[in-house]
Amino acid sequence: MSNKIKGNEYTLSKIFSSDFEYHIPGYQRPYAWTAVETGILFDDLYDFFQKESVDDYFLGSIVLIKDEDKPYAEVIDGQQRLTTLSILFSAMGNAFVTEKYKNLCKKYLQEEGNELEEIPAQPRIFLREWDQDFFNKYIQNVQLKDLMSKDPMTLKTESQRHILINCKVLSDKIADALAGEIYPMTAQRRNYIIQRLDSFVSDGAASYNSKIFTIEHVLPQHPAKDSEWMNLWPNEEEQKYWLNRIANLVPLSRRHNSEAQNFDFSKKKDKYFNLKSGTSSYTLTTQVLSIDSWTPEIVKERQKNIEKVFADKWELHLDDYSDAENDTYELAGRGASATGYFSESDAFIVLKGSKISQNETEGIPLNISEKRKELITSGVISDFCFVKDYEFTSVSTAAAVILGRSSNGRKEWTKIDGRTVAQTGH
Repeated sequence: MSNKIKGNEYTLSKIFSSDFEYHIPGYQRPYAWTAVETGILFDDLYDFFQKESVDDYFLGSIVLIKDEDKPYAEVIDGQQRLTTLSILFSAMGNAFVTEKYKNLCKKYLQEEGNELEEIPAQPRIFLREWDQDFFNKYIQNVQLKDLMSKDPMTLKTESQRHILINCKVLSDKIADALAGEIYPMTAQRRNYIIQRLDSFVSDGAASYNSKIFTIEHVLPQHPAKDSEWMNLWPNEEEQKYWLNRIANLVPLSRRHNSEAQNFDFSKKKDKYFNLKSGTSSYTLTTQVLSIDSWTPEIVKERQKNIEKVFADKWELHLDDYSDAENDTYELAGRGASATGYFSESDAFIVLKGSKISQNETEGIPLNISEKRKELITSGVISDFCFVKDYEFTSVSTAAAVILGRSSNGRKEWTKIDGRTVAQTGH
């Protein structure tokens, strides 16, 4: 084996190829990334995709012991990221209906093998022996529906629980991205998505000239306080949620985009969206012209219909994502960040890796302050971080302990899409 220390930059397609066969040695700590680290990884990637026009993103470094001419590699550092990226590829593969596209994702998880080149068919990553069979069965073979039906507390190891929870987190993140905000993306990316959608629902007659093509909000970005919009959309949080999603966006030619955007809906249709013929050159915009009032209910229904179009044309399994909705909630504030979920007995379990606020407010209830001290003294919390999963009898107690103050947990714990415990009906 060479004694050289060598560094290289590789794309993900190279990292997850037959050039590398990763083995996690038994002396390494087990897979330990929580929903917090997993969510940050996805959010960083997706934020970069939305806002940057370049394609190169540095994901971090891995340290291997490896001969240059052999694929076998012992992972010294980087197993958390490699394992989580594998879970992401599996979640992406699970999103597709057809085996063709699912297998395109699966090739990053499994080496197909090549007898002529003496390359065996095998997984690309081998976790520690206690978890590899589990990881191969569900993640590397993309059997996520079976995996996500399991109760985390019935799994044999803590690593397996992390794999399950993170699989749910990433599946939910993918579903939310597919139904998420479009307008904050770079112009090139959002225009492509809108144009693809318009071509899906049109008869193919529309043409898209990048020099004059633009996208406009139906519900304006800054509606006047005394406008009709505030009567139709009195909830400002609901306005914010739907403003930049694809259901509230329509394509226009740039020459129409110079007039005021804040007209009430009926005037906006007549003066802003319409051509002289009473229609638009874009089917998506013509659909809006046929609607009498732009209410939250209309936008929600339009979003569902658009998602169905994408699911059909891009052969996506969106129904599977809604069936396997991520059951984890997130909480952040006062320097704290935590993830948890409800058990079958309706207790609330805060996951290992969750961080509590380092100080308490003056008005913190005595029982909450004592609970924090108890968890620190018993070793459940060390250095302001949960070192293992912990079950609370109340979601509000869990929130108060984490935030170091009084808390209504039903209003402060939220899902990735922003819905609170109360709003999810739990």
